[in-house]
Amino acid sequence: MIFIMSGIIFNSCQSTQEIDIVSGVSKEIAEFRTNSISNPNYDLSFSIPDSIHHPIQAEMKILLELNDVSQPLILDFSAPPEYIKEVVANGSSDFEMKNGHLIIPQSLIIKGKNEIHIIFRAGETSLNRNKEFLYTLFVPDRASTAFPCFDQPNMKAKYKLSLEIPKSWTAVSNAPDDNTLIQDDRKTIQFLQTRSLSTYLFSFVAGKFDRITRNIDGREINMLHREPDAKLVEKNVDEIFNLHAKALNWLEDYTQVDYPFQKFDFVAIPFFQYGGMEHAGAIQYRANSLFLEDNATQNQKLGRAGLISHETSHMWFGDYVTMKWFDDVWLKEVFAGFMSDKIIRPSFPDINHELKFLLGHYPAAYEIDRTLGANPIGQKLDNMKNAGTLYGGIIYNKAPIVMLHLEQLMGEDKLKEGLQEYLKTYAYADATWDQLIQILDKRIDIDLEKWSNIWVKEAGMPTIKTSIEVINDQIKNIHLTQSDPFKKGRIWPQQLAVEMFYNNDSNNKKFKVDFNQTEIKLKQGIGIEEPNMILLNSHGSAYGYFELDSGSKEYLLKNINTLESPLERGIAWLSLWENMLNENFDKTALFQLQLSALETETDPLLIGRILSQTSTIFWQFFSSTDREKWGAESEQKLWILLNQTQDVGLKKNYFNSYKSIALTDQALQNLYKIWEGTQKVKNLSLSDNDQTSLAYMLALKLPVKSQAIMVEQTDRISNPDRKSQIKFVAPALSSIDSERDSFFQSLKNPTNREQERWVVTALGYLNHPLRADYSIKYLNESLELLQEIQLTGDIFFPKQWLDAVLGGYQSKEAMEIVNHFLELNPNYSENLKGKILQSSDLLFRSQKIVTN
Repeated sequence: MIFIMSGIIFNSCQSTQEIDIVSGVSKEIAEFRTNSISNPNYDLSFSIPDSIHHPIQAEMKILLELNDVSQPLILDFSAPPEYIKEVVANGSSDFEMKNGHLIIPQSLIIKGKNEIHIIFRAGETSLNRNKEFLYTLFVPDRASTAFPCFDQPNMKAKYKLSLEIPKSWTAVSNAPDDNTLIQDDRKTIQFLQTRSLSTYLFSFVAGKFDRITRNIDGREINMLHREPDAKLVEKNVDEIFNLHAKALNWLEDYTQVDYPFQKFDFVAIPFFQYGGMEHAGAIQYRANSLFLEDNATQNQKLGRAGLISHETSHMWFGDYVTMKWFDDVWLKEVFAGFMSDKIIRPSFPDINHELKFLLGHYPAAYEIDRTLGANPIGQKLDNMKNAGTLYGGIIYNKAPIVMLHLEQLMGEDKLKEGLQEYLKTYAYADATWDQLIQILDKRIDIDLEKWSNIWVKEAGMPTIKTSIEVINDQIKNIHLTQSDPFKKGRIWPQQLAVEMFYNNDSNNKKFKVDFNQTEIKLKQGIGIEEPNMILLNSHGSAYGYFELDSGSKEYLLKNINTLESPLERGIAWLSLWENMLNENFDKTALFQLQLSALETETDPLLIGRILSQTSTIFWQFFSSTDREKWGAESEQKLWILLNQTQDVGLKKNYFNSYKSIALTDQALQNLYKIWEGTQKVKNLSLSDNDQTSLAYMLALKLPVKSQAIMVEQTDRISNPDRKSQIKFVAPALSSIDSERDSFFQSLKNPTNREQERWVVTALGYLNHPLRADYSIKYLNESLELLQEIQLTGDIFFPKQWLDAVLGGYQSKEAMEIVNHFLELNPNYSENLKGKILQSSDLLFRSQKIVTN
């Protein structure tokens, strides 16, 4: 009895303790609001003026129910305090602004139903205003930069929106439009109330857009776009709509849940920050991700299909059922990625989808997990203002691999049944990964919680290798070992396929093992002939660094092109790459092997991977002497392949690689003539974007002609959005040092960083290896800007900024600048520090690899 009474007293004290109103949405604020507020509804009106220079006036009504009035009502609004004009709560007016919050005192709120009226100027940080259009992008915590709200994912609400816009504009939001009123040169569109949504999923787009409507299988789908090239739209529009329709039908069948929102629209936006964003019923895409040119590569076509399927999957996984807190943000992303890989299979029957999964996820996951900045899939989050730092290659690439492992453990049918229960249990609500694990755990004997702890809640990956004892050409003992590179003694349980290769493929031996301890004896291999090569992970689904023994390395050098299975060749190429990065394979030998392999390799996915690795070695791990030594031969081989191949998509791949490594006078002359139109490559068609990319590279490598090239390219482009991009990037390509200096200094102003993709493009050229000796002076200042960039930019921008800044360096001086920055900032944000270490990983490795 005493214990119970103590608990009551303690809880009572806790409920009356004043909440610390800090910047952002702390867990304390979030948890109190979750427990005290229910049924919030927003009624929002925005008046968008004709001129981008005039403010957006707005007003709103919030209806909600309170069961605890021991604290003031805390809304989030991280705009200047003077933007709030009037606040009326339950008929009375009083409020305070503090640390990005609008606070309504306890004296004005009541238990039960409350009604709050607010007149305000909209904050514009996440309204993405352009001259002829705007679009909202509120993930993960940016809704509160535009309007007062409860900006946390588990505070789902219904929204009713009204937009007053110029008469010539159109608009789209999460719900269907209900009524349109036209008066003089203005138009007001009123939308129906939405289903329950998290704040980061509420959205609207307004501006000068064309609308295309299709009715497929009884479902109306609308697309808004600004693409002026009617032929380009016509070539793509049917496939774009069909891919969406197929994804919707597949997901309804798999989940046994009808499409959960009132309508399905999508908008193609020029230079959108991401590939896509899953606003419920109103998906936003980067326009050139949808509108592909005639010479689109197979990877681009697969990428578009995967992107569409990914964002459509979010309608169920993320929008319909949402994570409670952004530490589980990966939960929505893993299912969107995992489902999209399944959805696109029927549309590409000729593709090796196991190989696509391998190349699409493993390299990008290893790119993070091999670094000192590796992060787990499930990360900790104390405040929503830091939620953007959780995004990265691990949640988009390692998480689908882990989900594949889970499906292998459970079986496809049991996993599907579990996911169906999960969706129906938490419909229009929120859930955690642990709640999903509880549902799945009922369907399997394995301890999924223990399995989840290592794969989801730990960073890094095992190092796996073989130890073999041979007597008289026969295996006496063979062991597989896994070790923890971070010396924590961890074990990653997984299924591992091992294949032993001999002179005759028919003699190859294949084994499967459950690798759930530090060392296991491969009993099946004892007594058989010593193999020429042991290929660990021969099925491609296991995860780790697979260290090659000397015999296997020698075998691959001579025989990688003869491996019959494209999947096995992909596994081998990926293994060689990781071994090279771990100083277990010579960079020059790998470079030569890749160039020779291009003469016989036929799989487009593998060719794309080989070309990517070749370019990275050339710029990141070759010294300037190495580039001179191998440059002409590499250019010549790529030029021959470019002209010989009949595949239009592969021709584009070869052209891009040729353009990347071209340094000799002959190669640059070829490219210049192609750009000016006096030389043709048969069946190579270059779009405006291709021509612009070529102009950028020529301006960099032909500095004497830089200004003339950029002026000419700008004049060629009729699309005003693309013309603006070229004008923005041009100073970063200037041959005049002071102009590049001024451009870099301009990026310190957040206003000049609003077009984030343009900034990333410009930074890549500003810090290109050919400019590294000069641009290294920007490096420390670029790192110093990172925290501000995280606060002012969108979720992927900090890592993209770092990649663009650090990707051009291989010098000891650059490494010392990074290390010195980290030493001077011992209390730096762990997530941002991790991203610095991730982006600088190849720089650190280059110190040893370049000199070898």
